[in-house]
Amino acid sequence: MRTIENYRNFDIKKSRTGKIFAYSDSDLSEYEEVKFTRSFETVSESKDAIDGYWRKK
Repeated sequence: MRTIENYRNFDIKKSRTGKIFAYSDSDLSEYEEVKFTRSFETVSESKDAIDGYWRKK
């Protein structure tokens, strides 16, 4: 997988099959490791999920 964007302490990555995943970046992982359990169709969807994560915090 390759990182295509960093958004609000998350790395948004794209797999070889075209699916998009979001993982906590190295700065956030020092405190809490976060990985979404599903893939996303678009970068926008992953950003919405990340925004939802931060709203809950």
